Order: sequence, then structure tokens, then C-alpha cells
Amino acid sequence: MTDLKFTNEYKRSVESIALPRNYQENILSAIDERKSKDSQSSKTKARVYKYALSAAAVLVLLFGLAFTLFAMNKLPSEMQISFKVSNATNLSAVKGARIVFVNSNGDLLTDDTGEAVEVFTNDNGEAQATIPNEGYVPHIDAEGYIPFTADKAEDNYYISPEMNEDTYRAVLTWETECDLDAHLSITKDGKTEKLHYFNSSIENDKGEVIAALDTDSETSGYPETITFNCEDNSLIRFSVASYSALKEDSTKALSDTSAQVTLYRGEKLLGVYSVQKSKGNVWCVFEIENGELEAYSEYYSVGAMTEIK
Repeated sequence: MTDLKFTNEYKRSVESIALPRNYQENILSAIDERKSKDSQSSKTKARVYKYALSAAAVLVLLFGLAFTLFAMNKLPSEMQISFKVSNATNLSAVKGARIVFVNSNGDLLTDDTGEAVEVFTNDNGEAQATIPNEGYVPHIDAEGYIPFTADKAEDNYYISPEMNEDTYRAVLTWETECDLDAHLSITKDGKTEKLHYFNSSIENDKGEVIAALDTDSETSGYPETITFNCEDNSLIRFSVASYSALKEDSTKALSDTSAQVTLYRGEKLLGVYSVQKSKGNVWCVFEIENGELEAYSEYYSVGAMTEIK
């Protein structure tokens, strides 16, 4: 049986406990203060984490920069190159051609002894060289050929044999994978004869060949070459046409082919002409009238190769 006296005394003692009047406000204030500290702590941790990530990113960038600088300093001072020299009229290998190299300033590239780097082509027209690791173009000189200085480094170079003083030769090259055609027309006494891929020669009234298509190519990497003579009272026009643009895909612009025409006469280089950005599938490169050369940059379009002027 429960001791009633003890229960009543316990009840009275509990009820007699005097609590502060503002105890609830104090407790709530303490809770808010704790929350504030916890919030500040979280923000501080987030800020520290953010700064840590930023510092790591900076370290990665600095490491990358240091590695790049190290790699640049470790680039080899020399490089190995190889290429081939061929005859522009029949694509045969040119044996024994002497090659030296010129940098962008027009200076000869030299070896460790200060001598010009010099190599010669083998029986297959091929050559290899170790040259300073910088921009270069080769100068090629071979017996019986017109000296040739390329305007850019390539894997294949085509040089022209020497000719009679009144004979010309035009060599067409290009880079884009497409089919370009070299065209030559000769007008004399009101009559025009045309030379192209399906009419490979032109004769004068005496039956003498005065123009010939030496090489015909359907793809880049090989030249199209025409050799011709300019007779008195004649007008000669040399043009380049895009067969691909005409017959296969009209979106293959002639101006995007990096086409280039090198013109020689006798034993000299007369000029190098490069295609410009323009519309049209035909480019008239130059005219020769009564022995006077005039370079052109005329572009137009035709519906058939027979329409080329």
C-alpha cells in the first residue's frame, strides 16, 4: 500500500521548486546561439573547402605550365625529313639533285660546324636530311633542270627540265583531293585550238607540235604539265578548271584547292600563281600575246569543259 504521506510531501516539494521567470527565454536564446555557431562553422568549412579547391586548381595550372615550359625546352634541336624530287614532264625520278635549305629569313640552314646542310637525291629521286628544327623550304638544283625553290615544305617536288629560249612550260599542282584540269588555248588568224585532257597536243599549219599535255592527273599529289611555244601573232590563254566541281559536286570550290601554277621559259622561272578565293569553276591564270605575258585572276563558270575560253 502506497504511503500517502510520502506521496503528498513529494508532490509539494516538486511544486515548490522555484524556476526563473525568464528561463524559457534563456533556453531559446541559447538554442539560437548554438544554431548561429553551427551555421558559422558550416560556412567556414564550406569556405575552407572552396579555397582548398581553388588552391588545387591553381597548383594544377602551375604544374601544367611548368611541364609545358619544360617540354618546350626539351624539344629536339634537329629533325629528320624525307622527300622525293621528280621530273614535272614525265614524273620520272631525278637522280643526283642537290638540295639546300632556306629558313623564313632567307638564310641557309647550317649544321653544327656552320656549313650549309646539303643532301643529294638517290637513284629513286629520294633524299633525307637532318636539319635544325625550324621552318624551311628546299632549294633544288640538278643538271639539265631549272633551279627550283619551293614556297613550302612538301613530300614531293616536281622540277622542270631546261628548254629552248622560246619554249614555255606551265606546271599545275594542288592539295585538295579533287580533279583539276589544265587547259591551253591558242588563237591565231581568227582560229582557236584548245588543249586539254582529251586533246593532248596542238599543231601549227606546218604540222609541227607547238603545245603538248605532258602529264595528266586525276588527283592531288601529282602535277598536270603543259609545254608550249608562242608563235608570232598568236594569243595564248592558260586556265585551270575543276572537273570535280563541274561533274561531281558543285560544292567543291576551285578556290579551296590551294591550286598553284608555276610558269617557266627557257631556263628561267617566270612566275608562281596561286588561286584566290572566288566563285567559279574556271580560273584564267595568264595570257601571252605576241610574246608579252600578262597574269590574270579571272574566274567564271562553265557548264562543259568545251566552253572554257
